[in-house]
Amino acid sequence: MNEMLRRLALPFFIGLLVLGALAVRDVPIFTDMSFFSPAGRGAAEDFLFNRMTRADGVAMIAVDGNDAAADAIRARLNDLPTVSRVLRDGMALDERATSFLIEHRYVLGPDLADDEFDTDRMKARIEVWLKKLGSGVGPFYRDILPRDPTGRVLDLMDRDGRPGAGGGAGAWEKTPGRITMLALLNIGTDDIPGHAAIRRAIDDAAADAGVSVAVSGPGFFALNASERIRSEMHVLASLATVGVAIVLFAAFRAPVILITIALPVAFGLIGGILVTFWIFGGVHGVAIAFGSVMIGVAVDYPVHLASFRRPGEAGYAVARRLFPVMALGAATTLAGFVILSQSSFPGLAQIGTLTATAIVVAVLFSRYLLPVALPERGLDLRPGRVMWGALRDRPGLRRRVRYLFYAVPVAALTAAFFAGNTVWDDDIRNLRMASAAEMQTDRNLRKSLGMPDISHMILVRGETPEEVMARQWRASQALEQQVRAGRLGGYLSITDILPPPSVQQARLERIPDVAELRRRLNDALAGLPVKPDAFEPFLEDIVTAKQNGPVAFEDPALHDLALMMRVPVKADEQWVNAIQLVPPIDVQTLDVEGATLVNLREMASGIVADYRTEGLELLLIGAVCGFVIVIAGRRGLRPAFTVARVPAVAVAVTVAVLILSGTPLSFFHLLALVLVVSIGVDYELFFAGYREGPAAGEHSFGSVMLCFVSTFVVFAVLATSEIAMLHDIGLTVALGAAVSFLITVVRGDEAEAAS
Repeated sequence: MNEMLRRLALPFFIGLLVLGALAVRDVPIFTDMSFFSPAGRGAAEDFLFNRMTRADGVAMIAVDGNDAAADAIRARLNDLPTVSRVLRDGMALDERATSFLIEHRYVLGPDLADDEFDTDRMKARIEVWLKKLGSGVGPFYRDILPRDPTGRVLDLMDRDGRPGAGGGAGAWEKTPGRITMLALLNIGTDDIPGHAAIRRAIDDAAADAGVSVAVSGPGFFALNASERIRSEMHVLASLATVGVAIVLFAAFRAPVILITIALPVAFGLIGGILVTFWIFGGVHGVAIAFGSVMIGVAVDYPVHLASFRRPGEAGYAVARRLFPVMALGAATTLAGFVILSQSSFPGLAQIGTLTATAIVVAVLFSRYLLPVALPERGLDLRPGRVMWGALRDRPGLRRRVRYLFYAVPVAALTAAFFAGNTVWDDDIRNLRMASAAEMQTDRNLRKSLGMPDISHMILVRGETPEEVMARQWRASQALEQQVRAGRLGGYLSITDILPPPSVQQARLERIPDVAELRRRLNDALAGLPVKPDAFEPFLEDIVTAKQNGPVAFEDPALHDLALMMRVPVKADEQWVNAIQLVPPIDVQTLDVEGATLVNLREMASGIVADYRTEGLELLLIGAVCGFVIVIAGRRGLRPAFTVARVPAVAVAVTVAVLILSGTPLSFFHLLALVLVVSIGVDYELFFAGYREGPAAGEHSFGSVMLCFVSTFVVFAVLATSEIAMLHDIGLTVALGAAVSFLITVVRGDEAEAAS
């Protein structure tokens, strides 16, 4: 009966996993920057994170080929709903934007000339128009002449086909044999699937045309990083799985144990994702990735159940025996992650919630459900018996080595302190989310397209949109001086196209009334081959312009005109906008109220530092809570210190080794150290804290050794990753697990006597 139940249990659990996977499939998974966004962020941070989700991304494209190939790529992109427009060889305006510019030409763009409506100026401009008409120009000039005797449209359209380009901004370089294009997108830079579809379209069109193509943009950095992480995780997970499978099969000689050991982790991860979704309304992909790594401690539960099982003992019996120790180890781990779930950073809170829930589910599953599926075959104790016997037979060696238990961490930390190496790493560039080749491609394309720098901007704040626009107008005037002085390559500011409402209104008031304009116009036409009533459309436009008044920044037609420029947005109870800067950038300060030069790289590094600081504070609180739990579980302060010494020494030695090797600590190292603490507690409890029967040492040593080897294989493989966060976690946990195991083995009989 029991055998039949065991045979049915495994398919039943696998069926439940399938149902759980189907439920998880419908959970919204976020990939935006909200993971790193603090709840109480300021206006600058709020603006930085909000701009990531705005549907105004770009794709910079360079085609090494002919015009036909570039046209084919452009046509393919224009068919995508995620692409609003593809510009080629310059920022030329489309028909809608040109019409809007002509209609509002007196309030948009640079200031009106002092003599804009003087008789002499109009006469000279009309003569220029007549020469253009005589040279066989297109219908655009023939249609616009009756509306523009002052030449205002010519002044605006001569700026690279669009108004408002500050300095060198927007000026495209021409390279023989290379065609550059700029795709304006309807998606934000955080839309990874959308960017993947755009890149596929570009690659397919380039392949069909037989040309090479380079693509870059903020959204493509995120896409490339996501694909690189996914690809590397697939390879690393495959290698780790094979390694662990070999270890477990050698230990148990039962293939079914591989599936059995995976069940608590799988159910824990599904439970963690569902609970996190219920609390937060969605789950961030980074939280899932970290949670999957952090709950690796749950693998130890079924290993211990199978290892400590006596011949003929029922699965539920061994689970009942071991559960107090399992529960104590899980509770100490839970303490840190439950505290972490209270973080003001949504990312930290999600990691804490997901991991804590996963551990609870895993330990309860191991206690009440897993025993029915455990195979009859127990752990092969021969390797453990030989190694443990060798250690037991040399108590003098262990006693001498044990002194190192106290000396090594002190010496290591002292050496790390006097080494003078950097302790904390808050530089976001060290995350290595983009390769050097990708960064170089991006720099080359930005230079070719006259695009702004992605790491510097002028942030302008104000209580109202109008105040922001007024301050941005003054800031742009100051930046124009920096451009002329050679300290700035250019800038992109919405006020170069759309001045503040007060400036627009002042311009309208400077325009003479229609009667005065008609008189001046008639004087200007004297002696010219033009009918007196030819410029009635101009006078009608003047009337319309004064009736329309200033253009509001909310006008939807402005988007087509102000390509690559941003309008004020609400952020943290203030209105904020940005002026984007074009290299070279040698601007140190800007003496304009409400305008601040912002280094986005430094800002992002500051957020990473805040992330690390808050995480460290919460984890320290969690460590104190975990120690209190150990005191209660071991029923005394001295036994609790005995348990705590192993993870404490493991953390100290691991941190010291990392610092001495020139590896400063990041947020990812801190998360990995939580797992090191959990591993140290687990080894100490099961090796020294659980004693029953004469063969207890062999069982304890064999079980802990198997857990260590499995853990070390997984995280040693992870440490080979070129992705910073995976490498940091893998290296830290592999090193910490090795130190924990060595210390536990050396202290085995001392802890046994203490218990």
